[in-house]
Amino acid sequence: MASGTLALTGNYLLLDANRQAGDDLPRDNLIAALIQLNAAGIIASLEREFPKVAREEGTMMALAKRALEWEEKYTREGFEKGLRQGLERGEKRGVERGIERGRAQVLELGIAAERALLCRQAVRQFGAADAAALVRHLGGISDRDGLARIGERIVDCGTTAELLAWLDEERL
Repeated sequence: MASGTLALTGNYLLLDANRQAGDDLPRDNLIAALIQLNAAGIIASLEREFPKVAREEGTMMALAKRALEWEEKYTREGFEKGLRQGLERGEKRGVERGIERGRAQVLELGIAAERALLCRQAVRQFGAADAAALVRHLGGISDRDGLARIGERIVDCGTTAELLAWLDEERL
């Protein structure tokens, strides 16, 4: 920075924007941008166009203050919009997961009911003692088509041994 452009007074650092060299300014900095606007004569032009702004604590301070307020406002609005969108997406995903879980539970309950029906059919067809062996096989089967085929075989087989041999052969 050029000499004589900075002064420390109390808790404040004063910068003489009129003496600041543009090449010494950092990039991506609001104050640096305002200094460059001042050097280019844009601030004076704004003072003529908007005299009310020029009266508020000096033009550069007013612009800096407003720029910070705009940044806060748009950051807050962007955050709120992002939060709303996130909640909507999260809610949608939550509903989808709930539906998936509900379907899975219904499927599990349906399969359990089919297993119970097959056990009752086996008890009726072969007797309770012989049907116990079938229950062990049914515990590992979770597809409906496989359970339906077992139901048909319970009706078609004459003995539990014949049914169990078929189950071993089919690897169900």
